Amino acid sequence: MVQQWKEERLEMVWIPKGNIESSDYYKRYRELIRDPELKKACRENAYTLVFKPHPLMEPYLGGIVEDTEVRYMGGEISYRDVLSMGSLMVTDYSSLAFEFAYLGKSTLYYPFDRKDFFASHTYRQGYFDYVRDGFGEVCNSKKELVGRIISYMENGCTVKDKYRERMQKLYPCHGGACSRIYEHIRQLTIGEGKL
Repeated sequence: MVQQWKEERLEMVWIPKGNIESSDYYKRYRELIRDPELKKACRENAYTLVFKPHPLMEPYLGGIVEDTEVRYMGGEISYRDVLSMGSLMVTDYSSLAFEFAYLGKSTLYYPFDRKDFFASHTYRQGYFDYVRDGFGEVCNSKKELVGRIISYMENGCTVKDKYRERMQKLYPCHGGACSRIYEHIRQLTIGEGKL
């Protein structure tokens, strides 16, 4: 991908190099959302398969969904809304997995291009290891991913204990932030004799 600046609106526009439809990313996600076994399991378990691409990719991925069984969500719906209604997230490297974890929801990672991604992308691998620190299983093949998605659907997308523990470790004080902040400030001011 290359960058192009549009000075009249001061925004950065990403333009894919070559044909996006021939990219591994496009092919892998198209194969996933068209998988007959996955779509059948969605019907049987009353789930809707939703594809929500990164905002910079939206202009190039509108044609990836070709049937009515999969819902494409572009800019018309916010990530906040997608996260709040979602039961299970499949992602490659998105930091949205942290927000999904805060909501206490299940995540599966599908970093099929891990080696190339970290060698050529602006994002660099840091301390966070998806296997050691992630909030769900890391799937290295479409077959493995589809199997895990189906397993989660059959179990109500319940977070597994191992990943719930990681979520609780990262977010030990879930909810009630305003009350905790107020009480902490109140205790500080009482200690200083200002109340």
